[in-house]
Amino acid sequence: MNPLVSIIIPTYNREEELKRALQSVFDQTFTDWEVVVVDNHSIDDTDSLIRSYNDPKIRLFKIHNEGVIAASRNLGLKHALGEYIAFLDSDDWWLPKKLEESIKYMSQGAEVVYHDLFIVTKHGHRINWRRTRGRQLKSPVFYDLIKNGTTLPNSSVVVRKKLLHKINGLSEDKDIIGIEDYDAWLRIAQISEKFQRIPQTLGFYWAGGGNISNPDRTLKIYAALEKRYSNTTSGIDELHRFYWMNYARGRAYFCLNDFNSAKKYLSLNRWSRVPLMVFLKTCWMLFWCQLTPSPKRLLVRTDKPVKIGLIKNDKAFSPEIEGYLDFFKPISQVQTAVYDNFKKADESSDVVIVFFGFIPFWVKHGSLVIAEYASLSIGRFSFVKNVLKRLLNIRGEYYIFLNEEVRKNLFFSSRVPYSLRGMGFVKDNCKQSLNVKKEFDFVYCGSVGRSGVIEAILKIESLGFFIAVVGNTEKEGEVLSNVSKNICCFGKTSLKKSYEIMASARYGLNFTPDIFPYNIQDSTKVIEYCALGLGVVTNRYKWVNEFEERIGAKFMSFQAVDSYESVSNFNFQQGDIENYSWDKVILKTDLMGFIEGATSGKLRS
Repeated sequence: MNPLVSIIIPTYNREEELKRALQSVFDQTFTDWEVVVVDNHSIDDTDSLIRSYNDPKIRLFKIHNEGVIAASRNLGLKHALGEYIAFLDSDDWWLPKKLEESIKYMSQGAEVVYHDLFIVTKHGHRINWRRTRGRQLKSPVFYDLIKNGTTLPNSSVVVRKKLLHKINGLSEDKDIIGIEDYDAWLRIAQISEKFQRIPQTLGFYWAGGGNISNPDRTLKIYAALEKRYSNTTSGIDELHRFYWMNYARGRAYFCLNDFNSAKKYLSLNRWSRVPLMVFLKTCWMLFWCQLTPSPKRLLVRTDKPVKIGLIKNDKAFSPEIEGYLDFFKPISQVQTAVYDNFKKADESSDVVIVFFGFIPFWVKHGSLVIAEYASLSIGRFSFVKNVLKRLLNIRGEYYIFLNEEVRKNLFFSSRVPYSLRGMGFVKDNCKQSLNVKKEFDFVYCGSVGRSGVIEAILKIESLGFFIAVVGNTEKEGEVLSNVSKNICCFGKTSLKKSYEIMASARYGLNFTPDIFPYNIQDSTKVIEYCALGLGVVTNRYKWVNEFEERIGAKFMSFQAVDSYESVSNFNFQQGDIENYSWDKVILKTDLMGFIEGATSGKLRS
């Protein structure tokens, strides 16, 4: 006898999440079900997990869906035996009464049922005050869905299988990837009015994963959707029929810093008819659109070099500037120059890479701005500083963040066009410094003013080591030099000179306070020490531990340094540092793709 409900779960490399989803199915009070798992050829232990259940109620099918999840769901639909189809994403899960309540409403005549889901963060905490906010669809259901957008979270839906067969399953059109479920509800609404919302929250939606959408894709998806249904919506008031789509498009253009287009779509909505939160967010975006002009999109002829300006702040060491100069050097269609202020760079360049800093958003400019954020604010009121930095700084057309922690703590949406880029070493400087004569036992390169650094240097010196100190050491340098002749302070030098000094030592000292945000930020000096073949002595904290493991290195813990012999006898290993040269670090970002797109040219060397 066939089960009443077939639960379709598409999955790919989500063994742990799938286990949680399946457990929530086993916990159901309603038991007349089967599970159809459709796996996109995972390379984890998904197969072993399914076999471990040894249960005929769970069936596994394989597919190469080419990024089209609708294909996975359609394969599940093809093999489903139940009268009803329940959709469950592999990273979502249900409360025990989900199926019982769904079948109760289906038995009362509903053909599609749905309910709210709790929204869960990446860390797995249930947030009671955040949930999907559904509504009971009004007749005609098709017009309600068109006017007000979808209200059916995919993992909440139970639908009669015959309806899905009537519409030939979910659309596998790549133009609407990400909203193929909404498209299915629209097509079902054209043949059935029997949509029923269950007034309970009966599951969990995991919001911690990567989103396949981005602003450019959002615009393409909604353009395809509007074209698809344009002939069936002519009876709906023109301004109102896609208010939620106008909002989504306006927000996408806002994220792309195309403020003129953002204003066009956001201003289409009739304020009396939109939800309060949409109204407030729209007002906020229109306010910023009014204050901030849209940056110009460049249309440079491909036979002319693109001029890229980099702004160097005298107070910062900025090794990444040397990295960019090295990276762009072999590209004949690019000319680079370094400037000491934004105005000069903007006047002379097509593209300006800004290392923040503070440049107010009201500064007029004609260049395309790439905004780099490599660190977070520190000290008192750091939170306020980060907020102000986010709100008041000039807007980039493209962003580069050191890591996700920096992006999130500066309150940038994941929808802004961006790449992540860590720190690196200058390959040419390393090659030129490798034959330098060893004059020092240790070198410390960086800020001496940080908590614990002077004490660390003095400890190394007290064990009989000769140590070179490179960096801003005006006040601290005098103190250190007066303490011992074994400490040689060079002050601030050029990057090339700093490499020569580092190469003249046997060991590199790193001492970074194990407090946020220091402990999540890349240590350029540790990367450079490894590239120069120095043994690394460091205190322990999050980034350095992860970096050591990632490159297969072996660093000596600063806490273990108790004698000259403890260091000289340690088995240092520098690991595989090749992928951290600046050319490879920058190449991993989508910077060149963005510049090429903005300048309508092919700039690869």
